[in-house]
Order: sequence, then C-alpha cells, then structure tokens
Amino acid sequence: VQLEKNIKLTKNLASLFDISKDILTEFNTKILLRKIADDACKLIGCRYSAIGILHAEGGYEYFVSSGIDDGLIEDIIKKHGMPSGKGLAEYLLWTGVPLRADDISKHPAFQGFPEGHPEMKTFLGVPVVLHNKLIGGLFFAEKLNREKFSEEDERLAASFTAVVSLAVNNILMLKEIENLASFPQNSPYPVVECDINSNITYMNPAARSLISVLGLKSHEILPPDIHKTAIDSEKSNKEFSYHEVKFCGMVFAEYCHFVPDKKSVRVYIYNITDQKLAESEIKRNYRIQKVLDSLLNLSLKDISLNELLNRSLDIILSIPFLPFKKGGIFIVEKEPDVLVLAVNRQLPVSILKTCSRVPFGKCLCGKAASTGIMQFCNTVDERHENAYDGMSPHGHYNIPVLSKGKVIGVIVLYLEEMHWQEKGEVEFLKTIADTLAGAIERRNAERMLKDSYKQLRRLTGHLQAVREQERGKVAREIHDELGQLMTALMIDLKWLRSRFHTGDGLLADKTNSMIGIVETGIEAIQRISSELRPRMLDDLGLSSAIDWQAKEFHKKTGIECRVNIIPEDIVLNKEIATNIFRIFQEALTNVVRHADATLVTVNLKVDSSNVELLITDNGKGITDEQISSPYSFGLASMQERVLPWDGRVNISGDKSIGTTVKVTIPNKNGGHID
Repeated sequence: VQLEKNIKLTKNLASLFDISKDILTEFNTKILLRKIADDACKLIGCRYSAIGILHAEGGYEYFVSSGIDDGLIEDIIKKHGMPSGKGLAEYLLWTGVPLRADDISKHPAFQGFPEGHPEMKTFLGVPVVLHNKLIGGLFFAEKLNREKFSEEDERLAASFTAVVSLAVNNILMLKEIENLASFPQNSPYPVVECDINSNITYMNPAARSLISVLGLKSHEILPPDIHKTAIDSEKSNKEFSYHEVKFCGMVFAEYCHFVPDKKSVRVYIYNITDQKLAESEIKRNYRIQKVLDSLLNLSLKDISLNELLNRSLDIILSIPFLPFKKGGIFIVEKEPDVLVLAVNRQLPVSILKTCSRVPFGKCLCGKAASTGIMQFCNTVDERHENAYDGMSPHGHYNIPVLSKGKVIGVIVLYLEEMHWQEKGEVEFLKTIADTLAGAIERRNAERMLKDSYKQLRRLTGHLQAVREQERGKVAREIHDELGQLMTALMIDLKWLRSRFHTGDGLLADKTNSMIGIVETGIEAIQRISSELRPRMLDDLGLSSAIDWQAKEFHKKTGIECRVNIIPEDIVLNKEIATNIFRIFQEALTNVVRHADATLVTVNLKVDSSNVELLITDNGKGITDEQISSPYSFGLASMQERVLPWDGRVNISGDKSIGTTVKVTIPNKNGGHID
C-alpha cells in the first residue's frame, strides 16, 4: 500500500516538474492561463478546473477554465459577467485558505450555478499568493471516478499554485516592463540598450545599481548571444527573445527585442532566483521520492539479505545532495551489541579493517546504535574514535535503522567537510532508514518463515515415514500372526470335518459354515494387510504394486484401468515410491467418489530429469472451486507427500475431458532416484 502511495506521489512530482518547466517559460498571458487550467485537470485528476487572476480593484481580470466548452463560458460571462461577490470561488478568496467540499450544494457559501453551467459536486480551491499578496485562485471540480478530493490532492494543488504564482509573476513583470517601455528610466527593473555591435548605449539607474552590486563590467550583463537579436531584427521587433544568466549565485531572466527607431537592442532584466530555487526544489523532491520508491520496490523483491543491502546502498548513494558516493550499511547479527559492516562502497582499506566490527557506543556509528539517534558531523573531530593517521577530511551522517524501537543496523554516509546540515536532509534520511528497516525485517521474517517451513516439511516427511513404518509393521503382524492363527484354525476345522460320520449332517454343515467364515477372515486379513502396506511394494517394487492396484481397482469397481510404465522395472527411493503409490491410491479413491468415470489411464515414467505420474479419467471433471477448497484434504495430502523432494502435484479438470492428476519429482541424480 505504501509503495502504491509513493509511486503515485512520484508520478505527481514528475508531472509537477514537467508542468513547471512548461509554464515558467511561457510569456503569453492567454496561452499561459490555458496551460495552467488544462494542466491542473491532468495533475489532480478532475473533470473541471479554472484559474482566476485578480486586477488591482479586486475583481477578476482573467478567468480561464478547462473542461467546459469555451463558447458556453463566453455566453455565461456575457450574461452574468466575471465571477464576483458570491459562491465558493469568492469564499475562497475571502478566507484566503484552501477549501475542500464533498458536496458543493451543501456548503453554506454555495449560491447556485449560472444558467447552462455544468452541474458539479466535489470541489477543491487553493488561493494563489505572490509576495504574500493574494492574486487569484485555482479551482478544481468533479474528481474523477466519483472520488472525493483528498488531503494529498490539496497538498499537490498547493505545490502547483506555488509554481503558478511564479509563472504569473513573470507575466506581471513583463507587462510592467512593456508599460514602462517608453520610460525605461522609471522602471524598477534594469534596462540596458546596445547597438547592433553589442556596444552599450544606455543603462537606466536600476541597471547601473545592479552592475555595481554584482561587481560586473558593463558588457558582462548582456546575454551571450545578443547579436542574434540584432541580426534578426525583423523577427526580434515582433517578439521577445529570452535568456537566463547567472551572477554571484543568482539567476536573472533577460528579455531582448529590437527597437527599430533607435536601431538598437533593448534588454530588460529581472531576478528569477526564487523561481529557479522553486524549480530545483520540485526536481529535488521528485528525485528523492524516486529513491524511496526504488527502496520500497526493492524490499518486495525475492532476493537475499546481502543483495538487498548492496542494492539499497547503491540507491541511497544516488541521493542528489550526497557529494561523495561513499558509505556503508552496518547490521546487528548474532551479537546483540555489535555492528557488523555488511556492505560498503569505496571505503578505504584502513576503514574496512578498523570498522568491520563496531561495538555499540564506540565512534559515531556505535553512538548512533547505542542511542538510536542520528549522529552528524561535518569534520573529523574527537568523536571519531576509530580515526587513523592520513584520514582525509570529511563529514558523516550516521543514521540508525530502527525496528520497533530496537536498532538493527546503521547507515553511514560520507559528506564533504563543512557540509551544512538541513532539516529536509535529516527527515529524508530518517525516512530512508525506516524504509530499509522494514525491508530488513521483512527479509528476516521471510528467512525465519522459510526455515520454519523447511522444518515443517521435514517433520511432515518424517511423520509420513513413521506412519508407513507403523502401517508396514501392523500389516506384517496382521498378515503373519493373525494370518497364521486363522490358517491353523482352518486346518483344525478341516481335520475335524474329516472325522465326522456320514450321519452327522447337522454338525458337518456347521463345520463347513465355520470354515467359510475363517476363509472370509483370511481374505479380510489379506485385504487389510495389503491396504495398510502392500507387500508387493516392498518385495517387487513400485511398478508391480501399481499394476496390482489397478487390477484390484477394476475388480472392485468395474472401472477399466490402463497402466503404462516406462521403464518396466523402476527403482526408486523407498519413501518416494511409497508416496507415489499413496498418491495413486488417493487418485483412484477420488475417481470412485466423485468422477463418474468409466476409464482411468495411468502413465508412470522415469527419465534423467523427472519422475512423472500422470493419472487421467474420463469423468465429469473436477472444478476450480473443488481444487482450491480448504476441505479437499485428499488433494492437500497429495501435495504434502512430494514437497520434501521439491516435487509438485498439478490437478486440472474439464467437463469434456475429465480430471488429470500430474505428479512430478525432480530426478536430481540424473538416473534412478535412490
């Protein structure tokens, strides 16, 4: 569930990043607002959206929607004017805080829709603020799939409005520049003019001040390819060319256009550092979220703990703010208070020797383990108890990996010396440690479960073997001991019968009846003994036992049973042979109980790869519900019998072709399984 949430968040951040690149470089007001409205629908996942920008007097100067026919919007505005004075949109601007409504019609501020306006139910509105001043609102309606707008949607919309405010700021600044084009000396923004040879001919006071503050020479403020604007004067006269330049850690946007009457190029300059920082933050959040998604995805893969740690470390070291790709992951193994360096990247040999095992409490890693608190340093200080001569300057993040309050490992990441710690970094690294803790615990739980599963399989196999031994012992005792007694009784009865005189008819009849009962008893002893453990299986092998059982089955049920065995004389491990035979018996029992079949075909084959038993009937076919039923104990017993040898039982059924039971056991010896 967390992975799905993170993947969705990553997609949203990726979309937000792409949208920001698109709208922050658009300087046509109508096109920009149209893009914002359309992108808003896609980003949040709703049917309708709108962007409204206020003018100085407080009403809307622009109001552009998406999802509603443009002609319909024009008609509504002609009849009713711009939205003002009522409704949820105005309520949002009045309160200045985000607004979510699961049913618009039930909100106290709802005033109804204008005639012809589409009906809407769910609503989300977020104010657009620029320089702490409300400049408009972003509105969303009708969340797709009949869902409600969530807190996550609200947070994403708020992030989007931050980008929108920067884009609108570009438009407003450009508009102000255009308004002051005839009076550049009055512009608060730097304005520079140069001739077609890039020689500066004019600078307004704001430009001179900027050059002085930045400590630049006059010509350095010009965009590097300004000569293109001068050369292509016909085009340049019609539109602005856009450039970005960096000075002293700040980013400036420069708009150039050709001024025909002066035969010069005019450059308007303003600071867009905040805008670029916002773009960088979106990109950084996106990349960080991808790291978390990668870790969560990795935690769900069926890989060993060592591979999990190795691949996790590579993912962690891809974090954008880490200048060095150096680090390692310690885990707590058998000793409860000792860290063992499980994996590392580019750690010096001296560190590997010194820090292969670190007791809790020693050095920074040990302190992180003993306290459960992240340890940070931006230089090699006295806390580096494992320092050595020649150690290069560096800093550290030592992040404890906690599970249920218990330290199960520590992540150590190398930093540049004097790296400045940030709150966002700390929170992110804690999230990474929590994600890794979940992955490690899951892997440990899986290992314990597999070990328990193997023990259970061995126990099941042992119990089956013991049961077969007991059945064989009981079968032999019944056959040998009870069989001998019955045979002796039969001999005595026949001797007694031979001593009767001709006139003793009643006594002779009674004796014959007793002989018949004893014969029935002997047959019952043989049958019970064979069912408990066919001596033929032990004396003559699996092939003969299956052939005999098939004949007995036909004799008792009347259902034809055809047997094909390749090779004829199969030699198998006694336990495997017993379990294959028992599966065969269970399959025949199911045919009698459920199949309504007239024919059963049995194929037993042993080759260099597998032992394969295939039992097919022409009955009504088993259903998927019967196969998966928890009460199908016979089917479950078949599966259990072959698991100790990595075997499998596949059961399939169809009304037209009956039921097929396929048993496969790998022949790991490449010949007879012995």
